[in-house]
Amino acid sequence: MDLIPNLGDAGNRIWTSWYGHIVPEPTADITTGQMVRMGAPALQSDGTPAPGQDPQCATEPAHCSQLGRIPMEPEAPWAVDQAIAARTGNGAPAGLGTVVPHVGGHVNPAFPLNDRYLAMEAFKFVVPNAESTLPGEFCQGCTIQNLPSTQVWTPKALAELVAGLGGAVIATHSQSGIMGHQAARYLKQNGKLHLLKGLMTIEGSCDLAQAALTPADFVSNKIPYLAFKGDYSDRGGPGIGPDPVCRAAVDAINAAGGKAEYIQLDQPGPWQGSYAGPFGPAYVGPFAGVSHMMMVESNPAPDGRATNSRSWTSCWTGPIRIYQDQRPRVAAMAMAMAMAMAMVLRAACLQDRLRRSNISLC
Repeated sequence: MDLIPNLGDAGNRIWTSWYGHIVPEPTADITTGQMVRMGAPALQSDGTPAPGQDPQCATEPAHCSQLGRIPMEPEAPWAVDQAIAARTGNGAPAGLGTVVPHVGGHVNPAFPLNDRYLAMEAFKFVVPNAESTLPGEFCQGCTIQNLPSTQVWTPKALAELVAGLGGAVIATHSQSGIMGHQAARYLKQNGKLHLLKGLMTIEGSCDLAQAALTPADFVSNKIPYLAFKGDYSDRGGPGIGPDPVCRAAVDAINAAGGKAEYIQLDQPGPWQGSYAGPFGPAYVGPFAGVSHMMMVESNPAPDGRATNSRSWTSCWTGPIRIYQDQRPRVAAMAMAMAMAMAMVLRAACLQDRLRRSNISLC
């Protein structure tokens, strides 16, 4: 058993990191507690309150003025694999469960809706990470010098891809944030950092020093930098303030003469359109409910601003509308393709913005 690699898990943390809560916190899991949507008991599309109570409602009432935007029932029946929800499967014996143990065909008979939530199509892109079985690497200039494999092999391959393309924008999300920065480090080591045409870290890491990068690297190579955060994020501690690490990275690049932006969707900025507040925990503006997994949500653009190709807002909301057009039953591969398409289009949109701003891309 000791020889079997640990490929990661897809347990409670998948739901609690992206989609909602399991109450009572912090002791309950998917077999003992109630899975609750972000924003519950805000109204669902059928006019009924979402079951349960989002624990954040007590301290942040505006948090529960609407539900999170991850597609779920009843708003999006297509977002649930009905065969899994019925616990039968394709050609499987009646009653065969997909989560064990189960009682009478339910993960928890007291909360039968858990079965529906666990059957969401969105869970299908959570796959084991075989990269964790590969060796890591020593990085002399990194703040954490013994790098795990996840900060080595994907970044190396990404750097090679950028170089092979003759230049590209890297857009990362969540845990892959540090991968984009490490890819920049490999490009720097190989004398090809100038081929990086922009670095976007969406709900992810902004730790330049961890990748042995400096603000001067972005200035001398004319690399624009974007740190992007959604609503439903407690980046700066209680009160949902700006992410201190990302804010510091953006400020440092700008102070050195570079071009960097920090966007947090529940904070003031041109992306708010005509919305004038309140912000932070009381935010109820056009991006209210946009969560960590924003690329698989139903997120409309505010005030028609998606047509403005010179704003970061258009680089974000345009691909989201493309995903919305794919509403017929979304299988795992289609979802992955939609996410990849969004990343590619955001990169193209960034390049367009740089071109219009007369910033050299070569």
